[in-house]
Amino acid sequence: MKLTSNAGHSKYAGGAKYGTRKEHNIALQINKIFIEEAKKRGVECVDSTSEAISASLVLSGQVKKANASKANIGVSHHLNAGGGTGIEVWYDAGSAAGKTIATKVSSVLAQHYNLKNRGAKPDAQHRYKSLYWLSNSKMPAILIEWGFIDSDKDMKVILGDIRGGVNAVLTALGVKPLPITPKPPVKNTKPPVNTPAPKFKSYKTKVIKNSVIIRTGPGVNYKDTGARVRKNEVYTIIAESLGRGAKKWGKLKSGKGW
Repeated sequence: MKLTSNAGHSKYAGGAKYGTRKEHNIALQINKIFIEEAKKRGVECVDSTSEAISASLVLSGQVKKANASKANIGVSHHLNAGGGTGIEVWYDAGSAAGKTIATKVSSVLAQHYNLKNRGAKPDAQHRYKSLYWLSNSKMPAILIEWGFIDSDKDMKVILGDIRGGVNAVLTALGVKPLPITPKPPVKNTKPPVNTPAPKFKSYKTKVIKNSVIIRTGPGVNYKDTGARVRKNEVYTIIAESLGRGAKKWGKLKSGKGW
């Protein structure tokens, strides 16, 4: 699928106004986000906005760009005015495909913003009897009226969530979000930290047996050094180890053995 999208009117033919709100400026915001979100979904969207100096030149410029893009669907973004509220979408009266698209978009967008659904409207019912953008675009085209510029209620919800509304429209057009690819787990590239064993704290002990054999290592399987420790003598132990013949062996600070 390929789309084309434009902001209605131009900076010279700006459309409706209300206070500091200008239709073309708001439409530019919507159009920019529409193109961005379409591309995020993997769909090309050609900008067919025209900044021509008159309304007639704007319309012919939009149509020329849109037709040259060879898009499958064309969308033009506008705002209503006149004291009403809600969403409506115009389509070419002779286009069954346009009617289907407009009906779906109007319903989805109104539901997204919890505004009145004014419905899909054929351009033959418009005060101009025909809308140039709709009747001259080669692809099925729609003209979305994003609420009423003079309605604080409409503008609060729409301007507060343009991106959400845009994504609702894209989904209604059949543009599905790209599947989310799970990110691979981040590998720990840092070298392992070798935590040193706690330093042994030497201590003194008093012999309570009459005589204890000193061996070359921690266990009765080590050789007898021939030396002995005697009862009531005090020795400093600088290391401990498990070994045969005792629950724990202590290494003598003197270096004579265990």
